[in-house]
Amino acid sequence: MVRDPDEKFKDFPKRHSYLIDPDGVIRATYDVTDVAGHAAAVLADIEAASR
Repeated sequence: MVRDPDEKFKDFPKRHSYLIDPDGVIRATYDVTDVAGHAAAVLADIEAASR
């Protein structure tokens, strides 16, 4: 995906990721804006889904 020309980091691609369960069902989608904190958000969603 391409960023708008007015965006701060216009030369970098947008990042998207998906949380897919063992059956192949997409359980969450992420528009990654905080690369450093993304893994923690995914792990929190996995933990919440396992309850």
